[in-house]
Amino acid sequence: MKKKAFNLLLAAALTAAISVPTLADDNTGAEASPSITISRDATYDGTTQRTYGAYKIFTATYIANSGSNSAENKDSFSYTTEGAGVAYQMDVNSPWKNAMLAEGQTWLDVRLAGDGSFYVVTPKDNFNNASAAAAFAAYLKANMPSGLAADATITAGGGAVSVSDKGYYLLVANDGAPTLALVTTDVTIVEKNTYISVHKTAEEAAYQIGDIVVYTAKVDIPANTALTVSDGEGGYLAGHGPIILHDTMDSSLSFINEAYDAESAAHGYSATVNGEAYGVYSVSAEGLGDSCTFEITLPVTESLLGQSVIFTYSAEVNSTAAGETGLINTLEGEFNNYRTNPDSPTVYTFDFSFTKVFDEADKESLSATFELRTAADDEASALSFIQKDGKYVIADSDDEGASTVITMSNGKEVNFVGLKAAKYFLVETSTSAGYNMLSAPVEVEITDESSNEGGSWVIARSIKVDGKELGENVFTFSVENHSGAVLPSTGGTGTQMLYMAGGITVAAALVMLITKKRLQKAAEC
Repeated sequence: MKKKAFNLLLAAALTAAISVPTLADDNTGAEASPSITISRDATYDGTTQRTYGAYKIFTATYIANSGSNSAENKDSFSYTTEGAGVAYQMDVNSPWKNAMLAEGQTWLDVRLAGDGSFYVVTPKDNFNNASAAAAFAAYLKANMPSGLAADATITAGGGAVSVSDKGYYLLVANDGAPTLALVTTDVTIVEKNTYISVHKTAEEAAYQIGDIVVYTAKVDIPANTALTVSDGEGGYLAGHGPIILHDTMDSSLSFINEAYDAESAAHGYSATVNGEAYGVYSVSAEGLGDSCTFEITLPVTESLLGQSVIFTYSAEVNSTAAGETGLINTLEGEFNNYRTNPDSPTVYTFDFSFTKVFDEADKESLSATFELRTAADDEASALSFIQKDGKYVIADSDDEGASTVITMSNGKEVNFVGLKAAKYFLVETSTSAGYNMLSAPVEVEITDESSNEGGSWVIARSIKVDGKELGENVFTFSVENHSGAVLPSTGGTGTQMLYMAGGITVAAALVMLITKKRLQKAAEC
């Protein structure tokens, strides 16, 4: 029978946004107003709860168990139990009257009852599957009476909300998705997984200033996600917008705003689906309405339903990075007024300190110069620094006045900032007069022992100086310089006698020279 088919259809007359409603009771039950509860499934992971406006289309009542199934009694909805079902009627002054009597409404027969006080609603032969129900829901939403107020507003996950009357309701989510629900008793509706999910990771935990951080963002798109549809005026139909990724980078990270070029192997952004390159998206880093660094706009197409899109993009760690406070990059996904929870992977730079100590600690004027190298015997490997807030910060490509020379005053601690896990060498290049330079570089090895737990890095590190590990959470050490020793000299009486002998010899030679000259002069006379 058509009415039975119609009743069965109502159980599946829901769009992709909501699953089959669960009726608490199949009888009319108490006369209290029925309620609608919309719950979320376990996949929900967002900051925005969906809300729904409930609009009554028809009054719905269970058929009374009296009378017969004769044509004479048809309009009175008085049937036997054998033909029992739900009867639907529309008030003659219903705001939906024009939409229901229009030629474009091809799913239901709507005719005036015998006494002219209401319209009788029955299904046509083509209204027999969920696809037809979805089309009818879209028709109702598109033809909603202007200025129509919702009978009730229901928040997903927000508990039961009573409606004024039993009926056949159109529910319209704030993201535009329409669905149909039969409400003759308390109804619970469970949202299907139409929420996108977004997760982001960084390749490593710690980086050096000037390094490139590569991020990966995974966007999971459920199979029943609404497709992106243009409204023809530069926007999108309600409930059919694109996915937008909002990425906010720490000021110590400089986004590389260019597409990845495989030929030049330059860093940049790219996307893949099932391991294959995907290019139907756009990236914008200018003119954004919110505080994010850049946005990725991803239209939902048929090919993306049930798929995951993997975005890869990069940022350079600039010289504003300051030790272990962490560089946070936050990503949020937006889809038709729904926002995911932010995912904020944090990366770090490491630092360490050391103090130059002379053996005359009271002389503040004493100083020495060092270089921090990545290879002890390679001057070209010396790192360049700028001084900022009393620290030596590794310079990036935009810093002016950077130098490899590090001046260490006696007893003053120096902090190196912006390092990654690696082996470094402190090489002394000069020192104050009267002091000896270090005979060998000081080896400083930073080891990264961070672990990735659930996509988030748990930071841990250790530091060894000349092979000796510093204590737990101790990352500073001292280097001593000693004044030069006076080299030993020979002395004593033996030396004095040698000086005297030398003087006598010189005097004798002089006497002999004078005597010789005199003899020569006498001979000439």
